[in-house]
Amino acid sequence: MLFRSRADGSLLPCRHCNAIPDVNGHHKQVCRYCGKKSAHDLLNQVMSGLARPACIGYSTTSVPCHDDTNQQGDALLSFTSDSTTTHAVADFTMRHMFSGAGTWNDRALQDAHNQKVAKHRNPYQRQLLSFIPCVASTYGVIGADFLRLLYVMARKQAEVIVTHHRPDTSYRQIVGYCFNNNRVKLGAAIARAMAMRALSLLVDLYSMQLSSHGR
Repeated sequence: MLFRSRADGSLLPCRHCNAIPDVNGHHKQVCRYCGKKSAHDLLNQVMSGLARPACIGYSTTSVPCHDDTNQQGDALLSFTSDSTTTHAVADFTMRHMFSGAGTWNDRALQDAHNQKVAKHRNPYQRQLLSFIPCVASTYGVIGADFLRLLYVMARKQAEVIVTHHRPDTSYRQIVGYCFNNNRVKLGAAIARAMAMRALSLLVDLYSMQLSSHGR
């Protein structure tokens, strides 16, 4: 993988945060300045697309703030069942399983989950809102709460399909199809998000080339 180095082969600090990267490029997956917002937005976009056919309300502009700060989650979801509507706030994150120095971290996904819960759950529970920590790894591992949300969406999607389009089809079969489809779409978004972080290496290299030519 490409990285910035000196003539003697030693690595140059990251141009964004001055940390010394590892030779395998893991730093680009954890640096807060290397495409993390773009990757985060991709997860939000794909979940918005999955909510639509499930008739689940999905808003990124009406997310309530905490009751004691101006912090907020990423999306407000509205679930309707038997004329009753319940609301939940989701917050998305994609965590790399290696540190910026290239050390494997078994607890990276669980730590990300715990951080989201500690930050958002109590402030939203005080407002009678459920909180869903939507955590995934850059290698496609999906956290339990995130996976459960995909399954809930699959059941809602299947209800719409069986009720309005294919009443002669097994509901359980449609749920399985929708659930697998949801996981595939999310997995594709994760892969694209990981690539976007990695491609910031090419931006660094291009900037170096321009500088060397005095542009």
